[in-house]
Amino acid sequence: MLRTKGSTRRIFIALGVMLLSASIVSCGSNSEEAKDTQDATPSVVPETEDDTGATSEDDTIGGDPTSEIEAETEVEPSPTNEPIIPAQNRAPSINLSSVECLEELRKDDSTIQVEIIVTDEDDSTAIIDLSAEINEESIDLSEWISNGTTLDVPGTAIAYVPMLPGTETYLLLIAHAADDDGEVSEAALVIPNNCS
Repeated sequence: MLRTKGSTRRIFIALGVMLLSASIVSCGSNSEEAKDTQDATPSVVPETEDDTGATSEDDTIGGDPTSEIEAETEVEPSPTNEPIIPAQNRAPSINLSSVECLEELRKDDSTIQVEIIVTDEDDSTAIIDLSAEINEESIDLSEWISNGTTLDVPGTAIAYVPMLPGTETYLLLIAHAADDDGEVSEAALVIPNNCS
């Protein structure tokens, strides 16, 4: 069977097309196999520390020991720097007590009995004095205090004061008590002349 020149050319063209198609198919299958191989390979993702504080695989075995010691050590509260305030000395407490009025005593020319009552929370003794204010003048009556002006506290000192001129309306008595630290308290008492 004779083949023409044109048919021979078509056969070569057909063979060329077939070879080209075969090479393209071969390349495509290779790329798909490579892709499938890549997809099949498991990806390695380093584990990180989760919220529970679990150790990840990336941590170095036998990590920094000082960090673990610091984490286990409890933080002690630092002492406060508030200044220490010493207890303050308190002044003695003093009160005066006497008769209600002078009218009856004046008739008999009697002395006026005055009680000086002193207490002190942080001392055992007190120095006391007594005076009268008459016409804006101070008259010292401490010499009339029985047993002197040093008083063991708590305690009561008694003074017997004579009837003084210028007290026809009232008598103003003033007393002081001082402790060893110089803290002083004052008390005053007004005794009217009229009893009614």
